[in-house]
Amino acid sequence: MLSTVTLYTSPASSAASSLGPDPSTAATDPQELGGFDDGLGALYSAICDLQQLGVSSGNALVLQNEGLERQEQAALQAAQQRAQSDQSTSGSGLLGCIGKAVGDVVGDLVHLRIGKAFSDAWSDVGQAWNSPHFWSDLGKVLTDVSMVSGVATEVAPLLGPLAAPVEAVAQCTTAVATAGQGLVHFRTGEFAADAQDAQASATLAQDHLSLLATREQQSLSDLSDQSQTQQGSLAALVQAIEINDGTSLSAATFRIRG
Repeated sequence: MLSTVTLYTSPASSAASSLGPDPSTAATDPQELGGFDDGLGALYSAICDLQQLGVSSGNALVLQNEGLERQEQAALQAAQQRAQSDQSTSGSGLLGCIGKAVGDVVGDLVHLRIGKAFSDAWSDVGQAWNSPHFWSDLGKVLTDVSMVSGVATEVAPLLGPLAAPVEAVAQCTTAVATAGQGLVHFRTGEFAADAQDAQASATLAQDHLSLLATREQQSLSDLSDQSQTQQGSLAALVQAIEINDGTSLSAATFRIRG
């Protein structure tokens, strides 16, 4: 007679067997952990590449700004020199220009350099034309001449027979002085306008230099912030890799002992 044996299993045991091995006793596959480790390493390398790219970008930015700063510095110096050259004290004065012109021409004529005398005279005229100091002195002289001519015109009727010629000379002198003052006003106005334009160029160049410095400082600050963030990410990755390596070692030890 055969007896029937009935085996009873607890519900908990059935459920556990259907879910697979107990996580507390199941060992992690080292190959899976190694793949995770490789992924962390790849991410680490990518962040390092980003850091190197940031360093390269920072160096390129500094080099570019240095080139732009040199250009703006050159523009600033040129504008300042131009503004200085337009001042009323720049260049040779009236007496200096006349003395140089006479000296050059006389010296050339004494040595029979007729052609050079004309070229030197033309060069001296050009220097006087472009000298603010010359025009400033000339304006003062013409103002004095106009005052003297005006006085002569008023006094002429008291000179009897000399009244007519004195008055004629005074009027002619006044007309010449007035025309000269008009030319002086024209040239001094040109110098003033050019000086104003040069000052505006200098101010613009200075503003560009300040803007370049601000942009460089801001860009380098942003790169520094990014670098610090990346350093934090690298530190977290290193910690994760170390934890993963420790887990892999424990899993391998469990398999060997098991």
